[in-house]
Amino acid sequence: MLIRQYAELFRKGHYTPSALIETCLQHIERYEPKVHAWESVDETQARNQAAQLTQELRQGHDRGPLHGIPVGIKDVFDIQGQITGAGVKDWSHTPAREDAWLVEKLRQLGAILLGKTITTPYAAFDPSVTRNPWDIQRTPGGSSSGSAAAVATGMCLAAIGTQTGGSITRPAAYCSVCSCKPTYGTISLAGVVPLAPSFDHAGFMAENVADLRLFYEAILGPLPEVPLPQLIYPTGSILSKTTASVRQLVHEIAERVNAKPTPLPREFDSVLTHHRTIMTRECAWIHGSRLAKSPSSYPPKISAFIEEGLRVDDNMMKIAKAFQGSFTALMDRYLHDVVAILPATLDEPPLLDSTGDPSLNSPWSFTGQPTISVPIVIPTETLPVSVQLVAARGQEASLFAAAQFIEEKAGWLMPPYPNVD
Repeated sequence: MLIRQYAELFRKGHYTPSALIETCLQHIERYEPKVHAWESVDETQARNQAAQLTQELRQGHDRGPLHGIPVGIKDVFDIQGQITGAGVKDWSHTPAREDAWLVEKLRQLGAILLGKTITTPYAAFDPSVTRNPWDIQRTPGGSSSGSAAAVATGMCLAAIGTQTGGSITRPAAYCSVCSCKPTYGTISLAGVVPLAPSFDHAGFMAENVADLRLFYEAILGPLPEVPLPQLIYPTGSILSKTTASVRQLVHEIAERVNAKPTPLPREFDSVLTHHRTIMTRECAWIHGSRLAKSPSSYPPKISAFIEEGLRVDDNMMKIAKAFQGSFTALMDRYLHDVVAILPATLDEPPLLDSTGDPSLNSPWSFTGQPTISVPIVIPTETLPVSVQLVAARGQEASLFAAAQFIEEKAGWLMPPYPNVD
């Protein structure tokens, strides 16, 4: 059921936030032992929040469309009074003094903060304990692994995450839910554990595009209604690493929605190199001294990444940042008045020793351009595959118009929950 449908039932008195939270807790009881999406769930606090919010509606106090909606919070966001773990045991031993900006906003809007969802260590590359609910022998993606798995199994109706490379889009695609990474800087990262500040984004996941838009507008304000933009299908090296099956499927979808094949600028071939330069250097700035003092706190992949960043000199950083500025402006021109459709991932979800390859997502973290991912394959027939849509910075209205069109023409609404019993 859509979030707005729950909202309508709440306001008519046909259903309550208290009843909804019990349904989510039942899903947690059913799925969590095998999926491992949650770092912590405070059932008592969630029930208390739900009871308060139920009473508020009865008294005519309506906080808006997220009033009474259970939401998962990735464990890099501070929640007042709780320890922020960042995917490791010893990141912090002190409860947060205040909510992260986005958490505070959700609280004000009446969302039920159901608990902390699991992240990969430091929101980086080493896999977490979370499993893909469509096949528990496969990765849910990273780093927002718990958020994606929790939404996919109905343990919450939406969840928030972060992305520096592909950490929102990829897990959402692998777990067959929708995701939105707004334009860089749109959502404040105050109270969020950083990884590489030049690329760190906050975003969210939900079961469908309508819920994504509702979530976006509740937090950031209404978007104008705009006509469907021209869809393009970028061609070139970006697709060379995708598996043949994913490439063919997305190509068929692009043809179905009349997307115009459009070559990418040749500069695109350099984006991943410069993204890595900046990301490793900034990651080393944040974590280098702590790694030196406490190497056992860092698993292998993030350790190697930090060590690489320590070797990036000022000149390399200067070149990469200059490229970022010019390339971002170039891609805004490339996407002027259009929305691009391309695969969300290179392949179907790989096995558990990997969180997947972010190559198709990192360019849009590099440029800060907004993205939405939409599932296009029913996982009961095969493993999940999604498309991602990309627009110029600040063009979320066109992006949502395109996403709603794609979902209607090629996606699939309201997935059956996975059977991992």
